[in-house]
Amino acid sequence: MRRGRDITIASYGDILFQSLMAADQLAAKGIEAEVLDLYSVKPVDAAAVLASVHKTGALLVAENHQARNGLGYELAIRVLKNEPVPFDNLGLQDTFAESGDYSLIIDKYGFSAAKIAEAAERLLLKRNCGKTAAEYAKA
Repeated sequence: MRRGRDITIASYGDILFQSLMAADQLAAKGIEAEVLDLYSVKPVDAAAVLASVHKTGALLVAENHQARNGLGYELAIRVLKNEPVPFDNLGLQDTFAESGDYSLIIDKYGFSAAKIAEAAERLLLKRNCGKTAAEYAKA
């Protein structure tokens, strides 16, 4: 959905749109996020994910699903076995979500565009040994 060089964001469904908005927010800070639409969770396009993380060096999965046993777990195993990179997985943390205003709910559970962008920046700090993306790019 979007090419980038600094971090891969993998998503699907409604959270894909949040991921694209997060990529816009990150771009405003000079961070180029690659956004993958993994509309087919099974079978997952592992080759595309591995090629992307080989290029970017970090993977963030954002899904409107339980973080446990979802797409994030599937990708974590594949990446760990084939292309170990800093990884994070945003999703429901073993709880049931409630109904309500969509934007408030996805923000509360951590997968709004703003929360995805924040998680991407945290993950890049890990990958960059504590340096911001701008500081890392200058080094």
